[in-house]
Amino acid sequence: MDNPIFPVYFWYLQHPERADSGWASEEWEITGTDVSNVQEWAEDQANGRRFVPYARVETADGHGLIRLQGTGPLD
Repeated sequence: MDNPIFPVYFWYLQHPERADSGWASEEWEITGTDVSNVQEWAEDQANGRRFVPYARVETADGHGLIRLQGTGPLD
C-alpha cells in the first residue's frame, strides 16, 4: 500500500475507581510511516492503557480495518 493509514485506539476505563465504569477510547490516525514505527509510537504513548493498532485498507467493496495486534477491552 502506498501511504498507509494506521488508526490506533487507546482503551481506558472512564472512572477506574467505580466498578460500573464504562470503557472509552482515544483514537489517532498515524500516516507517513510503517508498522514498526506505529508500534513503537503506541507503546510510548500508552501510559498503562491497552492499545490496538490497525491498518486501513481499501477494497473494491469499500474500506475496512485490519487489526495488527492486541485486543479491545471486550474482545
